[in-house]
Amino acid sequence: MPRFFFDFMDADDRNYDDQGTDLPEVETAKAEASRALAEIVKDKVRDGICRELAVKVRSDAGEPLLKATFKLQPVMSDQDGNEVIRSAWAALKLVRMAIEQTCPAGVLPSEEAVLLLHGPEPVHEGEALAKAIIETVERLEGRDRDQPAAPAS
Repeated sequence: MPRFFFDFMDADDRNYDDQGTDLPEVETAKAEASRALAEIVKDKVRDGICRELAVKVRSDAGEPLLKATFKLQPVMSDQDGNEVIRSAWAALKLVRMAIEQTCPAGVLPSEEAVLLLHGPEPVHEGEALAKAIIETVERLEGRDRDQPAAPAS
């Protein structure tokens, strides 16, 4: 009987299955992955900490066979459901333009890089912009990123 390994992941944690489970076929492993993901989602959503969860199934040889995912994302809407998102993107573009004009080269990844690395949601662009601002302030203060801030006097 083939052995399948179920690796569980979320934004903060990765649990790799080193024991495995003997199951008759891939379809049974698929059903087990879905059942396990549903149980984890139920617990995480109840705790209010769920953003994205995944169960990856590997073969005995380590070959990836399938991935089951769950993503919880808040939806902001008004009368025209897309207006809030369009407004957020417009504001983020203005912030990006200001950062590109004032921040040192290399602190802000391109829009394309943010999109490819993190996804199309405005929150990812906002996170990239915030990191660029923080890094710029640290450089202006003469601190290295790994050094702690000096105590305020």
